[in-house]
Amino acid sequence: MSRSVGSLTFMGVGDVILGDPPDPKAIFTEVLPQLSQADVLFGQCECCYSLRGELLPQARGRLSFHPRNVEALQLCGFDVMSLCSNHCLDMGFTALRDTIANLAEAGIRQVGVGENIAQARRSVLVEKEGVTMAFLAYSPAQHPTFVATSSQLGNNPMQIYNYYRDPEPDFPGVAPEVITLPDRRHLKWMREDVAKAKSEADVVVVSFHWGLPFVRNALADYESELAYAAIDAGADLIIGHHQHLLKGVEVYKGKVIFHGVNHLSVWIDYKRQSGDLAQAQSLEDRYGDAFFGDRMESSNPFHPDANNTIIVKAEIRDRKLDWVGFVPLKINDRSQPLPTSPGDGRFEEVVDYLAAVTAEVGFDTRFVVDGEAVRIVTS
Repeated sequence: MSRSVGSLTFMGVGDVILGDPPDPKAIFTEVLPQLSQADVLFGQCECCYSLRGELLPQARGRLSFHPRNVEALQLCGFDVMSLCSNHCLDMGFTALRDTIANLAEAGIRQVGVGENIAQARRSVLVEKEGVTMAFLAYSPAQHPTFVATSSQLGNNPMQIYNYYRDPEPDFPGVAPEVITLPDRRHLKWMREDVAKAKSEADVVVVSFHWGLPFVRNALADYESELAYAAIDAGADLIIGHHQHLLKGVEVYKGKVIFHGVNHLSVWIDYKRQSGDLAQAQSLEDRYGDAFFGDRMESSNPFHPDANNTIIVKAEIRDRKLDWVGFVPLKINDRSQPLPTSPGDGRFEEVVDYLAAVTAEVGFDTRFVVDGEAVRIVTS
């Protein structure tokens, strides 16, 4: 779409996993009109697309699928996708390199991984309509061996450490309080990289693959610390994912932090493709109905709450963020994201759910319906 110089529409979504559905392009048929409104579209590529590789022993699954699925991502119009996640090296270096090449061939630039730490830390710049946008991606949720080093392919580093405090020393057996802190070196590097990106771009978007999966309204305390640090260094918008649920929306210094935008689509046959049914069962044991429940035969096995999802939307005018909000979507049992409209009930379900989980973690963020979207009040 064409607008005056210095103005454009940005959209961003969470995790996308296309585990070889019968017709990958059909997954996005209904939502294409919404995605096509974006001048710049960002998403989280939560798996690899390669026919090669071997399952690593530390991997949490076998999330690597046929390269033909990339055609569906291309159809959506993604300009940039983060590969920075806890699954990017499930099938080793070869599968990740194939995925980078397959995305590039489809015209999709990747951020958050690299052949070495310098490449993984590098921002991706996109210039359209007289606006330069910069993207950076980090994955606090990852196995430590997935981090890029001076000589190893991997994720942009952001290690988180757990500490445990006994809240009731005189009551043995009480669950400890979990305190999470980011690695100080990695935090310093992130600040430097965001500041550099801001010196090169009008708008900086930082993506975090983070948080507590499958658990309603719970946030890890490192999330806000990272988001605040990124915003203080120059970030304009924070997009979080990985939890497979919507999480609270926070406003800090007039900038919006989406702690969790859920996935746009996860189509996967867990019985056939997860790589480890025992591990899948352990997830169900840990998270209960939030993960499989009685839906293991479905290609969309998550809790019904995970069918509430959004597209982050931002309007940039005069090279600055002028409007930030989201477009509510519903995911059906075939893992297809579906548009909603005010008054149809589904729109209100998504908005009410996001407002509720936002309030439950103590954020007083206000949402205002604005046409087919919802604006977040930032001042």
